[in-house]
Amino acid sequence: MLSQLYAEEIRKNVYKNLMSSQTRKVLQQMSESEIAGMLENIMSVPINFSDYKISGDVYRTYFVFCWQTVFQKLNITQSQPLVLEIASGQSDPVPQALEIYSRGSGTYVTANLNKELTRGMLKKTDSLETEIEIIEDNAGNLEDYCRKNKFSLAAFQHAVNDMIQTIAAHQNNIDTVNNDWYDILPKMIEIVDNYFQKDKLKDMVYEDFIEQIRVCSNLVEKDGFLVFNTHVFQMDLEAGYSRELYKNFINLARKWILKSDLPLIEKDITGFEKQWWLFLQKI
Repeated sequence: MLSQLYAEEIRKNVYKNLMSSQTRKVLQQMSESEIAGMLENIMSVPINFSDYKISGDVYRTYFVFCWQTVFQKLNITQSQPLVLEIASGQSDPVPQALEIYSRGSGTYVTANLNKELTRGMLKKTDSLETEIEIIEDNAGNLEDYCRKNKFSLAAFQHAVNDMIQTIAAHQNNIDTVNNDWYDILPKMIEIVDNYFQKDKLKDMVYEDFIEQIRVCSNLVEKDGFLVFNTHVFQMDLEAGYSRELYKNFINLARKWILKSDLPLIEKDITGFEKQWWLFLQKI
């Protein structure tokens, strides 16, 4: 369903400014059904960007489309919406979607520790009319910067694994602020997967993980949402993640959060698979 709707948007040139000229040229020569089929192949498990030369642009714009759809389905205000993102790195689908959805009237705030990834995000969002604020601190400290009940939505775009990796890194004295993220990623994956294989993952990271979710819940307004997604990258499997853990980060987050005392309930949203998406509403 989402793949067909995405293809329709591509044919309307909605995302032309987020694509290279090569990608635009290729997509212009394809029918909607061909675009939808290609997207489904790219997003199959695991995602391997080498399968198509234009995979990166398609992946990026697909998630821009997904977050636009999320905002629409959850009835997020289009006039000056306030959106929070956790562990964005330099991945920009959420602010790009907010820019289109709110016509540049929104405010996007993200907590991002790594300095190199922060520079990448600033570069990608420099031309947006949306107000961009990057807080270079741990998500657990966001209440020091933001008032409670401020945001309509907190987004966790492929963030659960990054949150857990960062917690594990700090436990093992790995600098996630100044190091190149991709240089330290294999070691972080090794630590997390080792916790998982020894059945110690919850013991090691649950408390810190839930505290970060608690802070985000406090910052979201009543009836607002925390929205999570994940997907499986071939390169992360090659770096050491077991498929069993990697494909189940959303189910892991669902289990941990819903068994906590946080004032959050799960909502089913049509078109979004529960294996890869989690929608929690604050009550």
